[in-house]
Amino acid sequence: MHGLVQLATRFGLFNKKSEYKTLALKLVAARLDQARHDETTWRLLVPHAEVIETYRFQDKDSNLLLASLQHNIASHNLRAGHYDSAAKSCQESYSTQVRFRGESNLDTLKTAALLGVIRKHQGQYEEANALQQRVLSKKEEALGSTHLDTIDTAMNLSEVLERQGEFAASQELAEKALKVRKDRLGNNDMKTLQTSMHLALLFRRQARYKDAEDLGREVLQGYQRVLPRPHEITLKSAYVLAGVLRENGKYGEAVAISEEVAEGRKRILGDEHPQTLLAINNLALGYRLKGELRRAEELYRDVCLVHDKCQRQDHPEAIQVRQNLAVVLRDQKKYKEAEKIGGDTLERRERVLGPEHLSTVNTALDLAMTLEHEKKYGEASDLASRVLAVRTKRLGEAHTYTLDTLFTIASINEHLGNVDLAKEQFQVVLDGRMKVLGKDHPATGETAHRLASLSITAPDDTEAVKEETR
Repeated sequence: MHGLVQLATRFGLFNKKSEYKTLALKLVAARLDQARHDETTWRLLVPHAEVIETYRFQDKDSNLLLASLQHNIASHNLRAGHYDSAAKSCQESYSTQVRFRGESNLDTLKTAALLGVIRKHQGQYEEANALQQRVLSKKEEALGSTHLDTIDTAMNLSEVLERQGEFAASQELAEKALKVRKDRLGNNDMKTLQTSMHLALLFRRQARYKDAEDLGREVLQGYQRVLPRPHEITLKSAYVLAGVLRENGKYGEAVAISEEVAEGRKRILGDEHPQTLLAINNLALGYRLKGELRRAEELYRDVCLVHDKCQRQDHPEAIQVRQNLAVVLRDQKKYKEAEKIGGDTLERRERVLGPEHLSTVNTALDLAMTLEHEKKYGEASDLASRVLAVRTKRLGEAHTYTLDTLFTIASINEHLGNVDLAKEQFQVVLDGRMKVLGKDHPATGETAHRLASLSITAPDDTEAVKEETR
């Protein structure tokens, strides 16, 4: 072809390029919308959509269509566990919609709510809270407080508050949502069951273990009646129930359920999906409580490697796995490595979540217990006392986590020779655990044993303690 003809052809195609981009945007956006519930088609189309996502348009309609496409890409990447990619697409979609539609537009609010959910999964709880609070306020103003879309946002906020350790505020929102969803959707609707499942989790967080187990079993049975197995929603419900069973000392059943959850998520989501890693972490926790320490350690190390590979070391879920690894190392008397990992984990917790977050003080208590085993009683006592102050303030004196802390402090005092004080503290823990956990719980029995074994315990008192736990 003559050079002038080539030049003319390229010039013509260049002028048409924006038209081709717009056409590609319309075609892919329409196809993705049609295939909303077809995950296989989605996976095939997303690479094309991500190319189109890089295009830039001048007109309002194309920009808004691109924003809609980016919203859908973000939803897909959220389901796939690609949280950073999801956040990037969603943030761009939200910014575009704010520019062209305004902050109060319902489509803009829908994307803002999605961004809040993504931030929660990224462990960015403060930003997630702020986004959901803003969306909830605007939806209440536009739609009313009992509109189902408003209730969806209330539940999003409730889930963030649970992650932040604000259990009472989270429960208040969840109970309101449950009432509306039961009235409007019925007891067996998926969203109604989802709300009940979240309440079961909140009951567990607040040491209402019987209520949590009863509700957790009811919800799981409700899901199993209507959903195929395995299904991610059913697995999530089973995951919550397994956690409650561990708290109730039913380790065998908890492990059996956790194994089913881990295998199900591997099949549905893949081996390296964050939700799969969460399931494996909890399975390892069950093994540890059953005394299968080496098996638990192997699983924790495997999960840590995946988090490191994905550069998620500072994500709250990755930090939790390292904390659990430190504990199982301590259980195996590998104190030096346990202290090193525990100290690093505490530093990360304080940096990411702050010194008084409940997850931070959980880590601090685990480290205090390791220091106690190393006979570093002064450091251990200082850490445990700090934890006790926060847990008493946030959870109350009767919460099992507060009692766990007092148990550790009593143990340290026993080692320091403060026997009278230790006996007094063990008695408080025993009374609390008898009331909250019952006489047959392993933690209650352990407390009774420690109290009975104190050298100053009178024979009659020892027999009384033993009698309490029979």
